[in-house]
Amino acid sequence: MARIRSIKPDFFRHRRLYLAERDTGLPLRVAFAGLWTVADREGRFRWEPDELKLDCLPYDDVDFSRVLDALTTRGFLVRYASQGREYGFIPGFTRHQIINNRETASILPAPPEGVENAEELTRAARVVDACPTPLVQDQGEGKGREGERKRKEPPPPTPPPTAGRASPGAVAVVDAFVAAKDARWPEHAEQIAPRMTLEALAQQHLDAGGTVELLTEVIQRAVRDWKNPTPPTSLAALKNSLADRVAQHRRALDGGGSRASSGSAGDPHEVDPHDQSRQRLRHWIRTGWWEPRWGEIPGHRSCMIPDRVILEVIPDFKPGWLPPAAAGSAGGAA
Repeated sequence: MARIRSIKPDFFRHRRLYLAERDTGLPLRVAFAGLWTVADREGRFRWEPDELKLDCLPYDDVDFSRVLDALTTRGFLVRYASQGREYGFIPGFTRHQIINNRETASILPAPPEGVENAEELTRAARVVDACPTPLVQDQGEGKGREGERKRKEPPPPTPPPTAGRASPGAVAVVDAFVAAKDARWPEHAEQIAPRMTLEALAQQHLDAGGTVELLTEVIQRAVRDWKNPTPPTSLAALKNSLADRVAQHRRALDGGGSRASSGSAGDPHEVDPHDQSRQRLRHWIRTGWWEPRWGEIPGHRSCMIPDRVILEVIPDFKPGWLPPAAAGSAGGAA
């Protein structure tokens, strides 16, 4: 059942949503606003593309699954599953929509913890979600006479979200993703999911047993090997690689490192994800040559090797430092 919702004038000047619509060629702005009327009072809805299309874009000849995917990968929606069914969630919905107290309570399961209450999870929500105008008319009656509704005392302000700010580890992982993406696709710097969405996804992988160094390594490799013509805009695009690597790391820890100690063949990053970075640094010192495929040279702001790893191999390293062998090598100073 569709509900009455409000929209702010700033919605029509929302640049990120416009760029997303332009890049995909899909009617994302109308569809996004339509989803507010479908969502229940908690901002949740069933992930049923065909049914949602009837409510949002009934006359458009468009695959609504693509519309939903485009909004999700850019952080405007969160997709999740519960008991074998899929659902959607609009971040920031309850903080910006003033809901009629008589609207039916949500019967849908909540999204994962850390997503539902994340403050300013999406910059889009701050400007495109609800206008703070109470809807005291019973929406079930369908009269819609907003100009004649009685003004009562405003509802109490929404309490601040319970979720805290992102952990330093999540911030570091997101910084690594943004740096890798912008280094390869500087012309697409604006095509990125909201920061809070990225940090929530990073935190999920950290909570699952990943480390900052391990996730950074996976991100760097995935971005380097990305084959699609357009860049990844969210960690969600790399979730399989990240989840598989974290699971592998946990198996190695559970096994007590026996694979490494026994000398059996396996992933060289099984125990220490930065062995390859150390090898590249030693190669750089020895030859003065830094391969472009390794990313930015140490000392560059977009270099993906953590400072602690660089200092471990080059104790006197500082920005601008070059190995003596680089004096006659263009690659060492690139």
